[in-house]
Amino acid sequence: MKSLLRVMIGGSGYGAVAYLVALALRIQPNLPTAGNIISVLLMSALIGGLTLIFNSESLAYPLALLIHVSGTLALVTGTMWLNNWGVTWSFLGTFVVAYLLLWGAVRFNQFLRIEKINRVLAQRQAQHK
Repeated sequence: MKSLLRVMIGGSGYGAVAYLVALALRIQPNLPTAGNIISVLLMSALIGGLTLIFNSESLAYPLALLIHVSGTLALVTGTMWLNNWGVTWSFLGTFVVAYLLLWGAVRFNQFLRIEKINRVLAQRQAQHK
């Protein structure tokens, strides 16, 4: 439960940044409403929860990725429908680009955390020699 909450909060953070970028790029032509903001944060939290699929040892990574992409697409499409934002064919291209950019940001964040952990471990090993 603790890890679910952690990934949902992280997902909300990534979603909030993505939504702010979309607003800055005027992808949403009208001013955001409280409902728009809440729905995007909820959608982002659910997408974050979907990342737990990658912890499954019984699923191969490509299958877990396919499930995550499909679930993310369904959640984004549902949020767009709920907010009366048009779901068009060009949306799919935007979705793919946004997914790849966010995936890259997540992977880079993971890389930085692993580097930090390795640095601390190396320092501890050096101290015990």
